[in-house]
Amino acid sequence: MFTLKPTIVRPNVRVQAKKNDFVEPAEAPGEGRRRPPNEEENKAEMHPLKKFIMEKFKIVEIDYEKFNKDNKWAIRPDKDKK
Repeated sequence: MFTLKPTIVRPNVRVQAKKNDFVEPAEAPGEGRRRPPNEEENKAEMHPLKKFIMEKFKIVEIDYEKFNKDNKWAIRPDKDKK
């Protein structure tokens, strides 16, 4: 009554690269001389729609550093509890 079905399992083959086979960043395509990131160069301008809405409704962008310091719900593990 019962027939046994043969189960075929694919062999598990793991390939590991040798330590010397990795491509160095300078040799990779699209990689030139590396230099530290420049904040001024990477800073994108404000989107025109966002700028228009902020001017129209007199909205000021949030100063996140000040907000994080003044936020009463923020978790501050470094500061002692008073």
